[in-house]
Amino acid sequence: MRKDATDEMKCEACNGTGFPRIKQPSQPGRRIYPAPCKRCGGKGCVSAGKQASKQVSK
Repeated sequence: MRKDATDEMKCEACNGTGFPRIKQPSQPGRRIYPAPCKRCGGKGCVSAGKQASKQVSK
């Protein structure tokens, strides 16, 4: 059974990309590939209930 789109929200930790934002080195040809976002597991979205509980606990 598929969940409704309203049940999921864009992850605020990674801004919906699935990867946390990191600073890339200025050297040409070098790139850092980050691990998937810990909050959403690399999906880019979290369930609405999970997102709301994180905001309340802050």
